[in-house]
Amino acid sequence: VYDNAAYVGYFNNGTTLLGSGERVTVTGPGSEWNNSAFVYLGYQGGGNSLIISNGGYAKTVSTPTTASLFIGDQTAAAGNNLVVVTGQGSILTNTGGINLGSYGSDNQFIISDGGRVDATHVLMGYPGVGTGNNLLRVTGSNSLLNIQSTVAGYGYIEPVYGPNNRILIDNGGRLD
Repeated sequence: VYDNAAYVGYFNNGTTLLGSGERVTVTGPGSEWNNSAFVYLGYQGGGNSLIISNGGYAKTVSTPTTASLFIGDQTAAAGNNLVVVTGQGSILTNTGGINLGSYGSDNQFIISDGGRVDATHVLMGYPGVGTGNNLLRVTGSNSLLNIQSTVAGYGYIEPVYGPNNRILIDNGGRLD
């Protein structure tokens, strides 16, 4: 699938929560979700998920200094979203950064069992308006979060914007 930009879990009428519980799954070799712009997972809606598994591939695009993947964005109702990249050959490539828990709390980003994620930076709880309890976990042999940028001042993870944001690297997971 080729998209421009994507909103998964979009709230739009001001009174009723729409777009909660939405799920995107990219699974198996040759399965691809290519976006030529950003992806919002939980844009004012909560309980959404993006699962990339068993050799699936997804891509988000922005400039290196801005986010290309937003998880739990725009309102406190955008919590409890989940991104999982799991299994050898499963890859999520972001040409920009990842914002985990922008306004929403209790979001999770899990890289496991040989999954790989590339990004220029990760901000957790940004811009720090009471969001927190977000988790970034890299677990299992050959699992990798690759944070790299050729732009000065980028190539970092910053979990300090909200309370109780956590980074857990265990069981052979790696952060480069």
